[in-house]
Amino acid sequence: MSKMVGLKPSEVPPPLGVKVLSAGTAACIADLVTFPLDTAKVRLQIQGEKAAVEAAKNIRYRGVLGTIGTMVRTEGPRSLYNGLVAGLHRQMAFASIRIGFYDNVKQFYTRGKESEWNGVRRQRAGGRDGGDSVGGSPSRIGR
Repeated sequence: MSKMVGLKPSEVPPPLGVKVLSAGTAACIADLVTFPLDTAKVRLQIQGEKAAVEAAKNIRYRGVLGTIGTMVRTEGPRSLYNGLVAGLHRQMAFASIRIGFYDNVKQFYTRGKESEWNGVRRQRAGGRDGGDSVGGSPSRIGR
């Protein structure tokens, strides 16, 4: 019987490319599930702004589920996913990088020692990640 040299298969971390692709794919799946709810939320917000201006004379949507029902009846089910392509691009571009690089950034700030993951290093890593997030915000406009 031969002895295995090095790391056991379960201890081998996935390569960075696999982490980034997995993170982006997971974010896209989450976006597919939540997109209709977000679309309904935006419609309700826009209606609220118009209602304030027009004194709520013609309220079309009532609640999230009512909004989804109205959209499906009047515009068809595809209306729930208007702007999905921009959302998926945003997820693959930004979420994949933020989530995929998490372990690498943590390793960088802790120098490989879990005990080094103290408050100051967490703040530095969080500040870097927050700065990256600000760059991703304009992509929400493409919706």
